[in-house]
Amino acid sequence: MRRVEIGVVVLAVLGLLDVLSPWLTPAPPQAPPFVDALSIVLGVLTWLFLAVWGFRRSRGALWGAVVVRVLSALQVVPAFLDGVSGGILVTGVVLLVATLIGIVLVAPALGRSRAGRAAADA
Repeated sequence: MRRVEIGVVVLAVLGLLDVLSPWLTPAPPQAPPFVDALSIVLGVLTWLFLAVWGFRRSRGALWGAVVVRVLSALQVVPAFLDGVSGGILVTGVVLLVATLIGIVLVAPALGRSRAGRAAADA
């Protein structure tokens, strides 16, 4: 597998975890009630963007998946500020690191296309 495909798999697994998170790790009681629903929506959007990328190799779709994953990762930030339990904090840090790894791995596919680079060099 190439580096980009490994990154796509990482992002896809994170999307799946988002969809399953209300049942695996529900939001803490002090969190707003829409957090679990938002997590499901972000997970489904991740999978939709990655499916489009898989069929068309569209940089726009891959960018969409990256943006959705960043938004999903930002959901963890309030947990750091509210002083929730250590287990949730560790899970949040692991998910943040996995998101960064996935984005770094797909980064080469986010750049300009060969045609765009050729036009810029001319």
